Amino acid sequence: MYNIDQKYEIIHIPESRESHGWRLITVAYVMATPNTPVYDQDTTMDCWIFEYITKGAGYLEIDGKLEHLHAGDAFMLPERGCPYRFWHDPQDPWNKLVVHATGSTLESLVRFYDIGNNHIIHNNLSMRDIFMEFLQLSHDLSTANRKSLMLFHKMIEKWQTPGQNRQTHSIEAAVKLKVYLDNTVYKKFSLQDYAANRHVSSEHLIRVFKQAYQKTPYTYLCEQRLGIAKNMLQFTNDPLKIIAERLCFTDPYHFSKVFKKYIGMAPSEYRNIMRTKSKAR
Repeated sequence: MYNIDQKYEIIHIPESRESHGWRLITVAYVMATPNTPVYDQDTTMDCWIFEYITKGAGYLEIDGKLEHLHAGDAFMLPERGCPYRFWHDPQDPWNKLVVHATGSTLESLVRFYDIGNNHIIHNNLSMRDIFMEFLQLSHDLSTANRKSLMLFHKMIEKWQTPGQNRQTHSIEAAVKLKVYLDNTVYKKFSLQDYAANRHVSSEHLIRVFKQAYQKTPYTYLCEQRLGIAKNMLQFTNDPLKIIAERLCFTDPYHFSKVFKKYIGMAPSEYRNIMRTKSKAR
């Protein structure tokens, strides 16, 4: 994208093994020229598009409406289900900061914040700083995907209408808990202790987390641990006791019980099946 008759600085973010339903694909600074073509869903990437105009002007046609956009405006384009076109003003070609992202977490958050129809925000100069933070993630690509998820939430706060801001604190609590869980796969975790240290109830955290991710914190943590367990069963000879200890299950019996509940078979059966498949290749 953006490779025809344009000047640009574009950084492609490598896919992370720890994406967890969120992937930052590209950040870029784009300077259109008079020959830059019109872009629509057929000529853009299959992802969500967020753009902030730093200079110049352009047009966005979406939902049957045509908007003339200027410096300080930002627009958001969904991955699917909403036809659009956008192009620069030939008399004053725009410069833009661009963010491309995808994933089930992104879609859940847009839905939870209820901003899916807020395609455009006008004259929001503070949004520029957030887009610049996205661009600066290129300084450390190994952590870009994880850090970008938190930046997206900062962006959401600016994108909401005043009436939508009441949801911000709840979704922030869910996101912070998710990030904490992502870093607790190999550690013991108590939701009660986590909640008490933040002066909220565990019931509240379960409710907001489920609203954001359609599952409880416990289920989410189990899924992350079992994903690692599946790799250990397939690619190592570690006994169940070692795997259970490393992933903070009470004992091998507890590990086997949880594994069978979520995966549909015992760990030893899974190991045998995967190794049989590997030998057959």
